Amino acid sequence: MKPTRWIACCWNRGFFLTNFRNQTRSGLPRRYRAMLDTKRVRATWLLILFVSVAVSACGGSPNSPSDRYPDVSGYWTGTLTDYYGSQIYGTYSLEASVSQSGSQVTIQPAVNGISTPAITGTISETGFFRKTGGGTPDGDRSDGCGYYTETGMTIAFSGNTAEYNETETSDCATRTLKGSLVRR
Repeated sequence: MKPTRWIACCWNRGFFLTNFRNQTRSGLPRRYRAMLDTKRVRATWLLILFVSVAVSACGGSPNSPSDRYPDVSGYWTGTLTDYYGSQIYGTYSLEASVSQSGSQVTIQPAVNGISTPAITGTISETGFFRKTGGGTPDGDRSDGCGYYTETGMTIAFSGNTAEYNETETSDCATRTLKGSLVRR
């Protein structure tokens, strides 16, 4: 029988594996076998510790904008269209300086170059801004319709573009402000 054929025959029957395993394990004194087992356990725990530290180090802090929430800070410009019902009442230039800390966003807008009160709110992980405070106080007077009250204000940020949408209602009309913004 050729040597290569004998090795293949014995290998398939598990002779080499069994023999090698028996020689390396049983040929050593008991204290060395225990030491090998201890080193394996220690090496396993070190590997688990290393992987745990590496994974937790990659997590970061959710306080910076780019970690968990989209970064929307910067200077934004665009147009704002004012609708009363279905009629366009006017079109204005809109500029906004946006600052962000985690999910908290502050917007300092200016309409036609005139600053308006800052708007504060939160941004979701998908870029949806919801106003929580600030902005123009309710109570814009409309002839014959009473006061307008803001019923909703949102901004949908997506990369370097944003869609602004605000709705106000009064006794007899609905006012909608819509705009598109681009980060400069």
